[in-house]
Amino acid sequence: AQGDILRKCRLVAKEYLDENNPEESIGDLQFNLNISEIENNIVSLLERSDRKVVILMDKLDEAYEPDNIGIGIIAGLAYASIELNQKAKCIRPIIFLRDNIFRSLSKEDPDYSRNIEGQVIRLHWDWAQLLMLSAKRMKVAFKLDIEKDQRVWDRCTADDLKGRNGFKRCLQFTLYRPRDLLSLLNEAFFSAFRENRETIINTDLEYAAKSISMARLEDLWKEYQKIFPSIQVITSAFRSIEPELTVYTCLKKIEASFELIEENGDPKITSEIQLLKASGIP
Repeated sequence: AQGDILRKCRLVAKEYLDENNPEESIGDLQFNLNISEIENNIVSLLERSDRKVVILMDKLDEAYEPDNIGIGIIAGLAYASIELNQKAKCIRPIIFLRDNIFRSLSKEDPDYSRNIEGQVIRLHWDWAQLLMLSAKRMKVAFKLDIEKDQRVWDRCTADDLKGRNGFKRCLQFTLYRPRDLLSLLNEAFFSAFRENRETIINTDLEYAAKSISMARLEDLWKEYQKIFPSIQVITSAFRSIEPELTVYTCLKKIEASFELIEENGDPKITSEIQLLKASGIP
């Protein structure tokens, strides 16, 4: 079979699936495909070769839907990983879940406390852990032989960004997530290097934060453009204003967006706007 591993799996499984009785045929897949035998052979080979395998499962939120099917898929992965982890010492599956998905799983799975809760490690990043992470990255990137994390940070920053308060100021541009911080610092250092500086300053951080914010906003537009054609026009009405607004101010801005859309005359977007109005379709 041609294609990636998932396509190959689908082609093999398709031979045993019955459209008239999908639930029963899915339940019989492990027997029809001799999954247990394959699993035992793989474990045996790994044990004889003295090798260990770590399976990392991430980005599950990209296709996740917060319904019974979505939660069921996540729960199935969790139970399979727990079973495999207990059965084979040479295989270590690890699942990374966002907090909202994890909460849904713990709420909807009736056996959560008995089977899953004891297998979970909650990750919480505070400023000290994020400082340690960024310092380790900078030590490797800039080949620094400095022991303490705070000194590494002070070596790579200037002006108001030096010191503990300077690092916390940097964190204000993030959601205290490691990838947010690393993306911000990467972009900030690129900005500094373009001006032949080896240290970053407030201007670099502000430039990096704006660049990342615009990139994510454009990704949002692309993702929802088909199901929400007016999203770009409406969200653009809130650009470059105060982060906190009254409900009245928000409604006025949205109404102004409606008028702008109707003036442009795009029939698809206009019909959608009529549905969004309080009066519905006239």
